[in-house]
Amino acid sequence: MKLGREIRPGPRRRVPALWGLGLLLWLLAGFFTRVEAGPFTESYSWGGLREYPRVSKDSGDLVAWATGWITPVAWGYNLTEEWKTPEKALGPAEGTAFDIVSLGEGGRITLTFDRPIRDGEGWDFAVFENSFNGTFLELAYVEVSTDGVVFVRFDNVSLTQSPVDGFGSIDYTEIFGLAGKYPAGYGTPFDLAFLADKPEVSDGRVDLQRIRYVRVVDIVGDGSCYDHPPPGWGGGKPIYDPYPTTQSAGFDLDAVGVRYQGPPEAVKGDLDGNGTVDESDLETALQLLAGEYPGNLREDYPDSGADVNGDGRVGMEEVLFILYFQ
Repeated sequence: MKLGREIRPGPRRRVPALWGLGLLLWLLAGFFTRVEAGPFTESYSWGGLREYPRVSKDSGDLVAWATGWITPVAWGYNLTEEWKTPEKALGPAEGTAFDIVSLGEGGRITLTFDRPIRDGEGWDFAVFENSFNGTFLELAYVEVSTDGVVFVRFDNVSLTQSPVDGFGSIDYTEIFGLAGKYPAGYGTPFDLAFLADKPEVSDGRVDLQRIRYVRVVDIVGDGSCYDHPPPGWGGGKPIYDPYPTTQSAGFDLDAVGVRYQGPPEAVKGDLDGNGTVDESDLETALQLLAGEYPGNLREDYPDSGADVNGDGRVGMEEVLFILYFQ
């Protein structure tokens, strides 16, 4: 087999024995390193699974970012107050160590979007973490929902065989379908089409053309959490990532970027237009009733469909509706 050009024999040279032995060991080391590497490279495609290349925070494919979150956030343990900053997960990814929200061990956060995410060609959205290199990887499950009640989780595989200490490392090619696979500045892409056969999608409870919520769930890396492989990949296996960690423990979420957006949707009671009904809408309604103008009432409110009773005003009907919705 030719390797790009013809190799012609030259004059014979004597190679010192030790140099030759070193070369042999180097070649063997390279060989075994490649054997030990996992299968899930950025071009992997086999057995119903497909990987997409990591997504740069500066990618032109990204057209939108998360704009809100559901309260309260379910914080995990080993987390100090200074890292409980969900607002830092909104907007474009920064790719830095500190502009993030840490979830704590086993914590979770649900992000919302001005417009729903839809299934398009290839990957549809990407989740960004803040790993400072390509091996210290803190992982998380990713789930999506249309109504904020019924969520469906992406299939995932972890081939890391043994526990990893708090400063340890894992091989990204042994990870599939989990957020946190790549270093800061690069997002893990997710393709909604991979969920097409899930029961929640088949029965219409989750619409892949109207994903309004993305939930990120930290994986406790001591092996107490298990992967969820697709059919044909066997039972769940323990997931290991650096554990234990403290202060900013767990998954460090930088941002969620969107590639494909659906058309704008009106949500009744969504007074500020962030795509969900939450405490902010209640505060807005109460301020308006008190004769104050809060400044975040959506400009198109009368015609947006957010008006609960269709009178074009914010009144007690909106307050009661928001309270009931929460």
